[in-house]
Amino acid sequence: MKAKLTILLMSVLFFGGSLVVFANTIKDQSFDNPSGASGRHKTDYYYGKDREPSSSPNDDQQQMPNDNDLVSSVKEIIATDPSTASSPITVSSKNGIIFLSGDVKTDNEASSAIQAVQSVRGVRDVDASGLKVQKSVAPFNDIVLTAKVKGAFLREKLFGDRPVSVWLVKVESKNGVVHLFGSVTDVKLANNAITIARSVEGVKEVRSKIKLVSENKYSRLSENKHSNKRKVHASQKA
Repeated sequence: MKAKLTILLMSVLFFGGSLVVFANTIKDQSFDNPSGASGRHKTDYYYGKDREPSSSPNDDQQQMPNDNDLVSSVKEIIATDPSTASSPITVSSKNGIIFLSGDVKTDNEASSAIQAVQSVRGVRDVDASGLKVQKSVAPFNDIVLTAKVKGAFLREKLFGDRPVSVWLVKVESKNGVVHLFGSVTDVKLANNAITIARSVEGVKEVRSKIKLVSENKYSRLSENKHSNKRKVHASQKA
């Protein structure tokens, strides 16, 4: 009798454990697959620091960079960017971290500089605490984080060689939380945006409301974006 009870108990424990493992596996697959089991696209993702990416989107940055080469590359990109070319920004580097200092006129000027620097391959992080904005209208830490995420997108060519101004994905930051909005045609691109944003130093969480749309709708949205940009450019020249 005792032997039968022992066998029965072992069977329950074995099958119970299997069910738990199976349930956890299903849960993980559902979490990792934004399309969902039904095939319908999920358009509201939430990834916190508790879910680390399996690998860095830019693994070669783990190698110790040459600071002198980085400073040269950063100075060149700042000098060739029309929005930062005339900015009196001082650049230094230590262990791949770029330090920016100096006075800039606007938040946009600071953002452009940080974004450009973060886009340089080999830059581990950008410390912009030495920048002073004369006419700031937004929390500086939020400006820095948004610019760093955009720079990381540029570095990884998330949207190919298209400039930030024509992207259909918008980046905003608040108190360390990065918010992604916009439209893409591929769920893989949406997931890559989340992964890259989460890899940026200073990001606590990434919350994405990137929507998946058809190729036709994406083309219309892209054309509208270009059209609006041309109108703004024309009004500025007038």
